[in-house]
Amino acid sequence: MTAPGILWLTRDFRLRDNPALLAAIADGPLLTVFFIDRLTMAQGAASRWRLERALRIFDAALRVRTGGKGIVVLRGEAHEILPALMKRLSVRQLHQSDWSTVEMQALQDRMRAALRPLGAGLILHPGHLLVHPGAVRSGNGGAYRVYSPFARAVRQRGPDRPAADAPPGIEPCTEPLGGLDLSTLDLAPDLHRGRAALERFAAPAGEEAALAGLDDFLDRACAYPRERDRPDLDATSRLSDHLAVGEISPRTIWARAMLRAEISPEHAAGIDKFLSEVLWREFS
Repeated sequence: MTAPGILWLTRDFRLRDNPALLAAIADGPLLTVFFIDRLTMAQGAASRWRLERALRIFDAALRVRTGGKGIVVLRGEAHEILPALMKRLSVRQLHQSDWSTVEMQALQDRMRAALRPLGAGLILHPGHLLVHPGAVRSGNGGAYRVYSPFARAVRQRGPDRPAADAPPGIEPCTEPLGGLDLSTLDLAPDLHRGRAALERFAAPAGEEAALAGLDDFLDRACAYPRERDRPDLDATSRLSDHLAVGEISPRTIWARAMLRAEISPEHAAGIDKFLSEVLWREFS
């Protein structure tokens, strides 16, 4: 059996601009693994409900490209389960998108320690941010502490280019690994009465919905500077939820927005203001 390429799926539910996914595909037949761990279940019920929607939609999109093989969902801690699985499958590289939060960094450290005796490694890939943090530094070589010079530096350098889309056909790993049934999965059993409200009013989830929402916003971006603080108006991009679970990358947002500003100069000022908010997300 050819050793698979393993994607440790965390919050990167997209087929476009996903370097970790592309790297796993390059390693061998794709095995995508998601863990319902302590960090996942520590989120609020509404966040877990939204995460489950992202998981289901990405699983369906992945099955289209693999001929029916989706995400292997396992319950437990990744660093306690993946090393044995990698040893069994003769895999020496584990791919993950780099989400630079304190909790995720601690989880990554535990994974590295667990993989070290196997001679295996965790490879982190960019995509959560516009630019790698080490690529934009102040004059003294440190991180920027003030927004304005940080924003100027990113604009002058330019964001990283989005990675290519995943190929339309992906060879999947066919090793039987079990896993939970996504059709019966419920990550938010404690949501109770809030479930009905979310199911009725929440915006559509998934990568395609994110891209459609971005295009819709860019069509009306000229009004953004004067209407963005009006909660009674539909003036914002509504991309926060999509960004939070990685259904769209900030690099994709930036590239599409800049192209629209070039094609439609009447929207350029509004798009520029919107991109300043994207930069604020990066800074904060």
